[in-house]
Amino acid sequence: MSRYSVIRLLETFFRRWWLYLIPLVLLCGLGAASLAAKKHVYKSIVTVEVPNSSILSKLTGADNGFGYDTPAVATSKQINSRLQTQLFMQDIAKRAGLTDLVTTGAITYDQMRASIGASESGSTLLKVIVSFEDPAVSQRLAQATIDAFVQSVLDANVADYTVAVAFLDDQLKTYQSDVDAARLSLDDFLIAHPSPGLGLDRSDEDTIQIQRLQAAVSQAEQRYNNSVSKREDARLSTEQAKADVGRRIRIVDAPEVPTVPEGGLKTAVTGVAVFVVMGLVLSLAAVVVATTFDHSIRFPSDIRDRLGLAVLAVVPDAKAVRSLRRRRSRSKAPAPQEPQRARLAPRVNPVRSLAAPAPRERAGERDQTP
Repeated sequence: MSRYSVIRLLETFFRRWWLYLIPLVLLCGLGAASLAAKKHVYKSIVTVEVPNSSILSKLTGADNGFGYDTPAVATSKQINSRLQTQLFMQDIAKRAGLTDLVTTGAITYDQMRASIGASESGSTLLKVIVSFEDPAVSQRLAQATIDAFVQSVLDANVADYTVAVAFLDDQLKTYQSDVDAARLSLDDFLIAHPSPGLGLDRSDEDTIQIQRLQAAVSQAEQRYNNSVSKREDARLSTEQAKADVGRRIRIVDAPEVPTVPEGGLKTAVTGVAVFVVMGLVLSLAAVVVATTFDHSIRFPSDIRDRLGLAVLAVVPDAKAVRSLRRRRSRSKAPAPQEPQRARLAPRVNPVRSLAAPAPRERAGERDQTP
């Protein structure tokens, strides 16, 4: 930038300096207002370990064969995705003990959702970070989030087993009824056709009918026993899945109640500095734009460069001259007068006065000499 451009910019700024400082003042005030309105936020963090081979990694897609996400990355994506669902947020609020506050409207699901986030911290470590105005609520939300996620993973993993157990429970009732009916039919037939006595055999028809009824009882009991065995297997699989999830999803660092709010003086100064810099940029931009579109003649060099004419004389600004003279006259104060000293008559030497006449008298005598 040339010296002439700098002079033009300075001349434009100082001509209406108060106007160009308006953006700076407004943004400084906005920065101060935002700093005063900013609320303290407390951060609580829970760190969870997710091994490579686990039920969780299979459910989150780390072992799907078409992605390169680590278990921690895949799990953090799953948590962030489930935070967008209403059912997951309701479970978190219930576990954190915030259901009443949500019902009264003191806390909304959107506020909770905005304060919770998950991110990876390595290939097998992830962090659930909660930033909230209340430190106790922050800690409870962090713990409730990981608990709700583990429960959702567990529900998804044991969903088939749960359905199987419920189905088998219904089947067991039916099979038990079949067993009871088959036994009742056998008992009724035996009562209606008692044994003929010692040493006598039943008729062929009675023997065949008894064998049929006994086979029906055995078949019903076998179906019932098979269903009981399958139900027990499903129940054991459910318990095994719960134990596996609880063992493999291990909380490394439990969330604690924060005592110091997030950020501090450095964050506040940085925020205000951003507004100040933006104000300076806008003020400088306004000066540059005003200088660019200002085609008026300000200096003698403008006449030579733009009009190609020679400058013969420069008429000073009358207002500026009067103002300058006024300031000079005010700055010049009258000098203090020195006190007048009494003038004493010259001392006369009596010897000299008698020995030599006064010079004026001798001059008069020379004038009288012919």
